[in-house]
Amino acid sequence: MAENGSAYSTMRSISTLQVRFYSQNNRFARISEINDGQEVNLGTNMGNSLVRGKFTYTLNPEAPTDENLRSSYTLIATRPGVGAEPPTVLEVTQSGQIIGIFD
Repeated sequence: MAENGSAYSTMRSISTLQVRFYSQNNRFARISEINDGQEVNLGTNMGNSLVRGKFTYTLNPEAPTDENLRSSYTLIATRPGVGAEPPTVLEVTQSGQIIGIFD
């Protein structure tokens, strides 16, 4: 599915941007910091989340403190199920490995 491929690409981009942000700030970034720092927006900021296409991207915890972000982050992308299609959940951490969960 093309939408899932686009979500994987967005997750890879965010993971790369997280590494860059960490090297400059000694912590990982919140979603809005990643999105606002890009000349080409990754999506639309919606509170503590980012919406791009049918996916919503959220950090876990949803509103991390600077201290939470000093050592790790977990980004979760979700797309609700539509019709016969099941929901899709993708996850990436500071390791850079993207895990897809397709029910």
